[in-house]
Amino acid sequence: LNGQLLLCILVEELLALSDLKIIQANTDGISFKFKREDYPKVKKIYSLWEKLTGLELEETHYSSMYIRDVNNYLAIVTDDGSVKRKGAYEYLRGWSQNQSMLVVRKAAEAHLVSGIKIEDFIKNHDDPFDFYLATKVPRSSKLIMRRDDIDTLTQNTCRYYVSNTGHELIKIMPPLKVDPREFQVEAGWLVTLANKVKVDGSMPTDLNLNYFIEQA
Repeated sequence: LNGQLLLCILVEELLALSDLKIIQANTDGISFKFKREDYPKVKKIYSLWEKLTGLELEETHYSSMYIRDVNNYLAIVTDDGSVKRKGAYEYLRGWSQNQSMLVVRKAAEAHLVSGIKIEDFIKNHDDPFDFYLATKVPRSSKLIMRRDDIDTLTQNTCRYYVSNTGHELIKIMPPLKVDPREFQVEAGWLVTLANKVKVDGSMPTDLNLNYFIEQA
């Protein structure tokens, strides 16, 4: 809480400069835009704030930012042109993190940063694993595949993709009172299980590309 209040002091001091605009602020940093000729004034504000708080600031210069909200954005670093990805735009993820439909994140970046049409990127993307999604339920629940009112029980952790010729994927949760609770995974779309996949890089032939385009 103290750190947030100290950042509020920094924001307040920076806003004393005419034409400076705060773009976003969260608990550990702020992004703002100002005229190049005001940089010495900004550095002076930095120095006074560091002297007041005993903290040391770090800065990164961006040539552009594409922001959904404060925790989800892309930023192009001025020095080397690299892309900083946060939240919904991050696709270089660890094995322990959710790897679902990375094609959507990649398509959004390609569109925002390079101007590539989302439809073109997704239709020409050739890594099948970037189209897969995952879901799981606890032992107290179950996952079923449903088609034509016929239910087929499947495992509690599943990999799948949204398809043109698949089934409804349903989570059945324990009842709160009387009846079990049902929730459709990817409501309104059909899915195909992909718990066993070929490792030859071949793409599923019935991908519903409209789903991924809509998500991007």
